[in-house]
Amino acid sequence: MGAGQRGTWRAERRVLVVVRNFTTLDRLLSVLDVLELDGFTEVEFTVDAGSAFAHGIADHVRRLGGTVLPWSEARAVRWDLVLAAHVTPELAELAGPLLTVPHGAGYRRVPPSTSGGETSPAGLTRAELLHEGRPVPARIGLSHQEQLAHLPAEVRDRAVVIGDPVMDRLRASHDLRHRYRGLLGVEPHQRLVVINSTWGEHSTLGVAPDLPHRLLAQLPADAYRVALVQHWNIRQAHSGFEVDRVLRGALECGLIAVPPERGWHAALMAADLVVGDHGSVTLYAAALGKPVLLTSDGGPEVDPTSADARLWAASERVSVGGDLRSQVDTALLRHDPRRLREFTDRVLGVPGQSARLLNDVVRELVDLPPAPPPRLPPLPEPARVETPTAGSHWCVAKIGPGTGARVELERFPAVAGQSPPTAGDPFLVVDTQREVDEVRRSNAEVLVSSERWSEQHARAWLPDVLDRYPGAALAAARLDAGCVLRFRDQAVHALDHDDPAVAAAALYALRVAGHDAARFDVTFARVVVKVGTLSRNPVLPRF
Repeated sequence: MGAGQRGTWRAERRVLVVVRNFTTLDRLLSVLDVLELDGFTEVEFTVDAGSAFAHGIADHVRRLGGTVLPWSEARAVRWDLVLAAHVTPELAELAGPLLTVPHGAGYRRVPPSTSGGETSPAGLTRAELLHEGRPVPARIGLSHQEQLAHLPAEVRDRAVVIGDPVMDRLRASHDLRHRYRGLLGVEPHQRLVVINSTWGEHSTLGVAPDLPHRLLAQLPADAYRVALVQHWNIRQAHSGFEVDRVLRGALECGLIAVPPERGWHAALMAADLVVGDHGSVTLYAAALGKPVLLTSDGGPEVDPTSADARLWAASERVSVGGDLRSQVDTALLRHDPRRLREFTDRVLGVPGQSARLLNDVVRELVDLPPAPPPRLPPLPEPARVETPTAGSHWCVAKIGPGTGARVELERFPAVAGQSPPTAGDPFLVVDTQREVDEVRRSNAEVLVSSERWSEQHARAWLPDVLDRYPGAALAAARLDAGCVLRFRDQAVHALDHDDPAVAAAALYALRVAGHDAARFDVTFARVVVKVGTLSRNPVLPRF
């Protein structure tokens, strides 16, 4: 509320939150979440203009309900506290004690454009922290004591170790993992592989833009889900439209695209394995003891003397052009959650104490008495995700021994531009309700309809679709209860299973293998799906 406006209560203290871009806003909101300021403290925002990654940021803050002041107005106020997750000379124009915090997990990047060519990480350099020879911040928040050595001597007495509030909340949210998995649409039997990409040429999407497509094409869809966590700056640099266009093939095949503004914390907690770069999310994954496959160590962007650099040097690298399934499975099988702890512990100090330490610093700066330890709030929940199912799958089947046929079925999304599986003898199953591409329909061995149809509709559709696509050997349609299937040789079967794609793929594999099974089970993702009783030539209206 601006000066002179009439409100319900009188603000005794005013706090200014200075945002530079969406990344700093995300971090500052996490800091505000753990601050226990009394009800008579008013929090307002302003934008330190100049970042190439801040398009629409003021409107975004307003949508969150915040008050955004013009820079000129913010300069005219004496603030009780100024919070920032960056340092620029312009911050010296603001009146009030300034507390700076890292904008991610510690300080690691060395971008010469903002650090004056110094080798210390951005946020800790003399060019940023001194203005006309005088320190700009009143307090400099560090995530670990080791970072003190990177500070100029003139400001070391202003440093305070505050830990990492995001990491503390991640650790405290362990029991919510299964809830987050459900919200993301991950089944209990599935493994979630999370791709993390920071921004720039050394990021995951910078070095391997087709990694989401490759993972989806090589991991069995019923056993694995794949999610992508993107840095804010990617969509700022390329636009959401352009990013979605590049990822379209993966999105159509079930990629869970986690929006940067909400859900990445939950995706990380839900993950079984993270394939990522030198960004904060990958570091948090390693600190949580999750398996990590590294796509990029950041190269010249990372301070070579930092604990981060040592962490990435010790991390297992992924061969993007290699067998991704084998690498993922091996990483999961051989994982030791303690292996990287000695490195992450040197980035993220004082575990579990960040909220208390932050409040102690802030209350000192605004002249409030000490308070009891603050409550740690839960992480932001992701929006419930509805992802499309691929319209075409390559299927590989193995038939178990014995008279009670057991089909082990693996289905791989037919991702545009990616090759079919090399193992086994893959055949193509196409859902005509999701796939309209004529080439795929014409190349399919099995055609299905996933929509619930009446028997009359199915009666007309099965022979018609087989007639239109002579390359298909089997067609299947979903009914109100179960499904009905028809081979090209006129044999008609009914099954009490609701997924015609699974039933048809299993039945096709059985026939190709020469089996005649009255009943069969399908196994995938370590779960047995009992397909039910097979009824030949069921009593249906004539086809």
